[in-house]
Amino acid sequence: MPDTNNLGNTRLDCAILARALDANAPRPPVSDLPTDLQLPETAGCWVGPETPALIRLIPDQPELDSTPTPLLWVESADSNTAHRHKRLLAPVISTPLPSSVALARIRKLLDAQLDLTRPGTLVQVHGYGVLLQGESGVGKSETALMLLERGHQLITDDAVRIQAHASGALLGSAPGPLHGQLAVHGLGLLKVNELFGEAAVTSNAVIRLLVVLTTEPPPADPLYGAWTRQGWLGRSLLRLTLSSLRPRALLIETAVRQIQARDAVGNSALGSVGEQRPELV
Repeated sequence: MPDTNNLGNTRLDCAILARALDANAPRPPVSDLPTDLQLPETAGCWVGPETPALIRLIPDQPELDSTPTPLLWVESADSNTAHRHKRLLAPVISTPLPSSVALARIRKLLDAQLDLTRPGTLVQVHGYGVLLQGESGVGKSETALMLLERGHQLITDDAVRIQAHASGALLGSAPGPLHGQLAVHGLGLLKVNELFGEAAVTSNAVIRLLVVLTTEPPPADPLYGAWTRQGWLGRSLLRLTLSSLRPRALLIETAVRQIQARDAVGNSALGSVGEQRPELV
């Protein structure tokens, strides 16, 4: 079983970043560029122009910028640097590239370096990747077994390898020999293809929904449910908390259909609910 607490890295080597940006050394009086930057795994946005990203372009008017101070400012060829010296409070890396090119290169660099393995069971439901997480014994594998019985597919049980994709998606796959196997309490290690057929196993899926299984009761207000958003690897992922005592397979299928309906129309009630409370856990 892989050590899922230590696999993967979200630490950005600033020397590699400087080479990617054809960058100059940071200019005083801003503090020196560090050797590396630890980018939080639960950040919803790592790179951006004006969002609360951790790596951002220098704003035109820092005194009017109410977003949190990032870990690193980027001074591009088209940056307005008139006010930066006294107010930025974070290292600055300078590049001769225009801002659009600089941000694209940073995103490409981060996407190439991201490769994390985390606990969880990944299934594909109606073509959408659903990552099941929760405490040990809460019923992740049993939930996957229910979904397999209903015609869906397994990618991996116990641990999932997660990679950021240039499209903005999170791609999940099995780390090594775990592919296609399901460990169920009382039954042991099941080979899914032998029990449900070859079509019941697939190699990877774009993770569209994080489902956290819990023994806690469902929320008191059923009108809004337990939808939130969770920042993860510089992306924002829909998160749904479900009680393990409820009909999980049916609820997960329904949740995926809700997301598909929202995607089809571009905006829906679910979109509003899912956007209400960004959650960084």
